[in-house]
Amino acid sequence: MRNNRGLHLIIGFSLICFAATSAFGEETAKALSLIPKPVKLEPRKGAFVVTANTRILVEKDSPEAAKAGKQLAGLLNRATGFELKTAETDDAQPGKGAILLTRREAKSELGNEGYELAVSPGSIVIRAPKGAGLFYGVQTVRQLLPPEIESRSPVAQEIAWAIPCVQIEDQPRFEWRGLLVDSARHFFPMDSLKRFLDLMALHKLNMLQIHFTDDQSWTLQIDSCPKLTSVGSHGGPFAMDTTWLGLGKGIGSGRYYTKDDIRELVAYAADRHITLVPEIEMPAHAGSWLAAHPELLCTSHAKFPEPKIGTAGDATQRIAWTAYHELCPGNEATYGMVEKIIAEVAEMFPGPYIHLGGDEASKLGWKHCDRCQARIKAEGLKDEGELQSYFIKRVGKIIEGQGRKFVGWDEILQGGLAPNAVVMSWRGVRPGWEALKEGHDVVFSPTTYCYFDYTYARIPTALVYAFEPLESLTADQARHVKGVQGNLWSESIPDLNRLEYMAFPRACALAEVAWLPLASRNWQDFQKRLSFHLARLDVLKVNYAR
Repeated sequence: MRNNRGLHLIIGFSLICFAATSAFGEETAKALSLIPKPVKLEPRKGAFVVTANTRILVEKDSPEAAKAGKQLAGLLNRATGFELKTAETDDAQPGKGAILLTRREAKSELGNEGYELAVSPGSIVIRAPKGAGLFYGVQTVRQLLPPEIESRSPVAQEIAWAIPCVQIEDQPRFEWRGLLVDSARHFFPMDSLKRFLDLMALHKLNMLQIHFTDDQSWTLQIDSCPKLTSVGSHGGPFAMDTTWLGLGKGIGSGRYYTKDDIRELVAYAADRHITLVPEIEMPAHAGSWLAAHPELLCTSHAKFPEPKIGTAGDATQRIAWTAYHELCPGNEATYGMVEKIIAEVAEMFPGPYIHLGGDEASKLGWKHCDRCQARIKAEGLKDEGELQSYFIKRVGKIIEGQGRKFVGWDEILQGGLAPNAVVMSWRGVRPGWEALKEGHDVVFSPTTYCYFDYTYARIPTALVYAFEPLESLTADQARHVKGVQGNLWSESIPDLNRLEYMAFPRACALAEVAWLPLASRNWQDFQKRLSFHLARLDVLKVNYAR
């Protein structure tokens, strides 16, 4: 009996220990549910607890450290109610009870966006070569804190603002970690775009492409061409020939972004180390542009019956319909207006890229346009395909003349392309592979993995996570892969609520694909971390897909 009783005691004690260990493991896993997962993370014992006496120290005479420190203080103050201040220091190490942000003694090999984070019970150090790295270190500290840190006002109940002790060395895999928002089909107000930028920053996404123009509306102020907004923001009589969009026959809302709006948005994004990439769609998807400036129509529009709204029409109507949607590359006035527009776009957007679209041009109207045919003959071009290449190359030079690199959808490869163009591969991955063989830089954004306007049944989060941009590539080709981008075309995304639903949690998966090396990715591990991370999105009131 005594032997059995002893055995029962041993078993009972073991179960208690196991339960305690499991609970500790669960809490540790919950606290370390970082997305994207750091490249190197070593858990340590203990935690640093933020209190009203915590000091935030920033490197002296470093605007980058000062900005990141201020952002950290704002994050902590908002939820905790503590009035934490920042102070400058010459020290490369913090004192007890301090959080230090510094570039001193940082590893240069971490690059522009890498950082080190050391959390001990007595202090925290965020160390990075550049300001972006300090910012991303702050985002990691943010995710290590309880989800309630995301509250917009001091949390009523008592919360221990504990940050688990870790040693992290981290840097992104790709330089382009992007999303696209389409404001031409449905307009997204400034507060919606700012909210989206905030969510991108949390997940270390750093490129937001905004699709400003399409058949339905022109949503960007251009002073030299005021009709683009006064007329083009409303679309036109043939702005869209598909009633399923539910956009009131494709007519735009009349809303657009002023130059003051854009300056404000650019600054807001820059504070979060996000680059805005403006897309001015051409030569196709130009219905609103041509509604404002019918003098840029191909002559073919007058040779065939006027197209009917709500139907693709017969073959002859289709030719005329195309003419109302595609700029005339044979018209010299087209390039004069492009020069004016690009000059103003470059003034508004200081980032290195301007996206010229370049996709889905049918070229039907060009076949029957007197000016286009004359241009083909004058330039010694073979056909309308080479005419498109002529247009893209010429517009590319205009963009380069403004000191910017031009980006285009993968159709810009047709007929040959300038070597410094960046190709965005959307029709699967093969066009990207072809571009890489020709030495072009590529951003992968294939419909098969990255079209977040598609349903979750078609592109589930697991499929996004399984995407491997470097698959089947040589080392030389891989170095030309700039990164990945998820696209949210807004034909069926009318507002921020739906935008968030279609983006998250797929954007979480893409963020990890873009940040973490393939060998470190694990779907089961990501699922577990995501299950805890969703509690943070709940506090932020994100309308993610459940």
